[in-house]
Amino acid sequence: MLTLESGAESGQEKIVHTGSEFVICLRGKLEYEVEGKIYELGAGDSLLFTARLTHHWRNPGDSVTNAIIVLSGFEEYEKPGSFHYPPEQ
Repeated sequence: MLTLESGAESGQEKIVHTGSEFVICLRGKLEYEVEGKIYELGAGDSLLFTARLTHHWRNPGDSVTNAIIVLSGFEEYEKPGSFHYPPEQ
């Protein structure tokens, strides 16, 4: 389970990786930007997308957010924890 303090975010750079990404917000608010489109998730809301699309997440709320993120379909050469890379320019 991911616990995000108010204002926490995935970083300044957009994220891109292989596979799919599924996220479900359990408590609080979670904002995902996927290919420039903003998705505002609240408790019980979920999102599934191909992770090759540029994305970024943050907690826009005033309280802690709890979420579960499931990543699947990695390429064989990728190692968990080292699969994020900047989008191609």
